[in-house]
Formats: sequence, C-alpha cells, structure tokens
Amino acid sequence: MTSDTIFTRGTLTTLVIVGVLAFAGMIVSENISDRMTLQQRSGTTAFSKSAIGHEVFYRFLQGLGYDVQISKSRSAGKAGPAGTLLLIEPGSKSALKRTDIKAARKVILVLPKWRGVPDPKNRGWIGSAELIETAPIHEILKPLHVHDAFRDLTLRRSHHSLASGPPNPATHLVEIANLQLMDSLDFQPIVSFRDGMLVARLKVDARDILVISDPDLISNHGLPKAGHASLVRSALQVFLSGSGNRIVLDETIHGIQVDPNLVRTFIQPPFILTTLIALLAAGLLIWSSAGRIGAPVALEQKRMSGKEELIENITQLLLRGNHTGDTFASYHNALRANVAQRLGAPASLDHGGLTEWLGRVGNNLGAADDYRDIYSDVDALRSALKPEQSKMLVTAIRLSRWREEVLHGSSSYRRVV
Repeated sequence: MTSDTIFTRGTLTTLVIVGVLAFAGMIVSENISDRMTLQQRSGTTAFSKSAIGHEVFYRFLQGLGYDVQISKSRSAGKAGPAGTLLLIEPGSKSALKRTDIKAARKVILVLPKWRGVPDPKNRGWIGSAELIETAPIHEILKPLHVHDAFRDLTLRRSHHSLASGPPNPATHLVEIANLQLMDSLDFQPIVSFRDGMLVARLKVDARDILVISDPDLISNHGLPKAGHASLVRSALQVFLSGSGNRIVLDETIHGIQVDPNLVRTFIQPPFILTTLIALLAAGLLIWSSAGRIGAPVALEQKRMSGKEELIENITQLLLRGNHTGDTFASYHNALRANVAQRLGAPASLDHGGLTEWLGRVGNNLGAADDYRDIYSDVDALRSALKPEQSKMLVTAIRLSRWREEVLHGSSSYRRVV
C-alpha cells in the first residue's frame, strides 16, 4: 500500500461487491413493495380508490361520527366487547384465519363478489374485474366459527340492473348490476327482496353479526348511487344501536399485516432485504470510521394525489359544523365556474342558462349524471337549515365525478360498472 492509496485492492473489491448487492436488494425490495402497494390500492381494501375499493365507505363512516380504525394486526382484540369488527370482502379461507374474531361481540361482514386486476398504466385503477364463484364462499366463512349457522346459506345473482322488489320500502333505493342476494332460515332480514336478502342479521352464541351480501352497496362506485348511502346509514343505526361508536376495519384479511413484534417483522420478506442492507451499511460505517459532515437535506413533503386531496377536502367540508350548506355551495360554484371556463361556455349566459348549457354539454360528452340534477341537490342542501352530511358527501362525489367525465372522458368511471 503506497502513501497515495486510499483502499487496498481487497478492500475496494469488498466495497464494490457490497454496493452491487445493496443495489440489487433495493431493486428487489422496491419491486415487491410496489406490487403489494398496487394490489392494496386497486383491490377491495379500505386503501383502494378503484371502483371496487372501499376508501369512500371508510370516509363515509367517519363522516357519520364513528371512530373508525384501520387495523393490520389483532383486530378482534382492538374491537373488544364494546366495539365492532368490520370485515369487508375476505378473499380466501386463509385470509380470515389471520383474524381471530372470537373475541369480537359485534361483527359486520361484507361478502366478496369481485376479483379485480390492477391497471399497470394507471395507479389505483383496475384494468378489469370479474365475478367470483359463489360456491367457495362457504369455505371462506368457515374460520368465523359459526359454520353451522352459515351451512344453509345460499347466494344467487340477478342479471338485472335493478332489484326485483320491492317487498319492503328500502329496496327501491338499490341499483346494483348482478345483484348478489343471500337466503338462510337463520338470518333476520333487514333489507330483502323476493329473491333473497341484501342485508341481514345473525345472532349466534354471544356474537351479533350483520351480513351485507353485495359489496357494491358500499363500494367506491356503488355508494354514491341511488339511495345506497341512506340505506347503509339506516342499517348501521339499527345494528349499532346501544353499542359503542368504535369500528375496527380489519385489513389482515387482505394480506395487509404488520406484526407488532418488530424483530419478527424485520426478518420477514420484504423487510429482510432492507435489514440486510442496513446491517451491511452499518458494518461499512463502523469499519471505515467515516463521519458524516453537515446536516441532512430536508426532504420535500409528499403532496397528495388528486383523488386523495378530493376525499380529504370533502371530509373536512362535512366536519366544519356551522354553515356547511353555504360552504358546500361555494365549493360547487368554484367547480362550476372552472368547468364552464374550460369548456368555453358563452359569456352571455345568465345563471339559469349556464346550468342548462352545462347539463346539455355534459350529456353530450357521456357524463353518467345530468348536471341539472346535481345542481338541484346542491341547491336543496344550500337551502336546508341542517344539511344531511351523508347526502352532502354523495353529492360532492357525484359533482367531482361529473367534472372528471366532462373534462377527461367517462371511461375511467365505467370500467367495472
């Protein structure tokens, strides 16, 4: 080793090998993490903004005043005797085994229906969706430890876009394609049709279980339709009457699990790769005894995506308290003016004329909602002394969807509907 040599040949070779391994591990870990994130944000989870996801329902429950906690471990224990455990579309029998629901006294179970394929070109969307078979659902429900009560459960699907009711007044509020209904002698119907039950209640042992047979009632694309929001709110009020307002939304049934044991977490995939890289880096740091100079560069705060910002703004709007009707009307007016400007609306139109013009243009562009109907709902909310929060949320989602459809096309909202 000469005086102008920093590292020996052996040391330099070791550094190169460690660097290559660290880079390879980073790429593998990133790919695994990216695939997991893609599946979580486009599937049937509470993190998903896709048509079959349930983030809107999660925000909806918060807007109704429930204390909703997304759980990635030991969900039934967190719910306890006073809380409610929420299981949305368990994907497999092994998925339910991850949650020991025997500790929960109240359970809301939403049966599975769709299997979505993530769209690799559009993060958070699905490229396609297909109906799952109804027969395996019995196997999925076995870990609930109420298999005897579910033994005579049968599921059937209607190929009509509207339900074939109404035996009770609530059914005319339902608008679901391939409506999935259940039939069982042990269930107490809450919302039912001639062909079966959509929402039912089951009491077995010390547990009280609310079963929703079709997840399209609460999905991102289904909750804003017809009277779904009002129907769901009424069913929850009946089921949760007299109990606490804490709802634990379990995500371990979708494979989203974080072990409270940190040591075990860091030695399991995909974190094991990060652990190895960290250990190698720490070894190099100690070995080289090289100190860091200067303060670390501050990272730029991550900005929310458009969908995340919309949902957050709507939620904050509903929770403002007083004058929510006027505030919501101001939000509508700003969005209306923006759309009119971008579509080149004639400047000579008065207020009513602009409403008619936007309605006609939206229909011509293939918007699912007629703007004039949305405007009527906004005007009713503005005039109400105490606007209904759930209706305000649904109207805001319809308004935002209409804007996206007339400005960017309606295909993204009709992938699986």
